[in-house]
Amino acid sequence: MTTGKLDEATLKLMNSPRCHLPDFPAPHNNKGKRFAWRKTKLTYNINNFPTSSSDMQDPNNVGQAIQTAFNDWTSVAILDVQRSSATNADIQIQFRKRSHGDDYPFDGPGIILAHGINLRQVATHEIGHVLGLDHSDVSGAVMYPYYSFSSNFKLADDDIRGIGSLYGQFSVLYFYIF
Repeated sequence: MTTGKLDEATLKLMNSPRCHLPDFPAPHNNKGKRFAWRKTKLTYNINNFPTSSSDMQDPNNVGQAIQTAFNDWTSVAILDVQRSSATNADIQIQFRKRSHGDDYPFDGPGIILAHGINLRQVATHEIGHVLGLDHSDVSGAVMYPYYSFSSNFKLADDDIRGIGSLYGQFSVLYFYIF
């Protein structure tokens, strides 16, 4: 809840890890602009792998975390995303440090992250951006700008409605057998 006062809850949130993208796109370029892909069959390529986290140096661990993050979105929306070794894949995944060629550096002061304690959770958030989602104002949503790492991680209703509005979502059918 927004109170307009610098209270304990606000200070705690200000010191929480957050996504490196601003809540409002930079006015001088289009890099912050989000869009839905014009197709629902996409490919991705992992161009390089982290070098500093021991469990993430194994390409199999990284690949599994990234695929699971894509599955989080494709399990609720009409999307098909497949890993590819092609250098012209639709989505290029790279692990970078600090300033890396866009207007939003990370790994610096202010606890700004595009990596984190749980690669799958951060990847799910970042992939949400790649698929066209902006930040959510719903605390607990994957697309909320502040990361809250959870052992029972799943997409929130707000995330599902957001991705569904861009690509359509699966209908739930109930069958009753008498």
